Amino acid sequence: MRAKAIPQKCNSRPKDWVAIRRATTFLQENGYPVTTKRLYNLSAAKKVPRYKWGQYLIFSKSELLDWAEKMIVKQDTI
Repeated sequence: MRAKAIPQKCNSRPKDWVAIRRATTFLQENGYPVTTKRLYNLSAAKKVPRYKWGQYLIFSKSELLDWAEKMIVKQDTI
């Protein structure tokens, strides 16, 4: 399964969405230690919510925070 594509009607990226480097910075600013390389690997493994916008991978900030919270909970329960 590929990354979900943004609907073709959408000519501009929604405000909540960021490219991979900004997504990494956003997660780090919110206390989730992750590198750009790690985020690429998680994207390739389809373990993080991501979308395609042209040739770019983009991420929704709200979906990233939800995902990160779930990952922390899973780590704590082990």
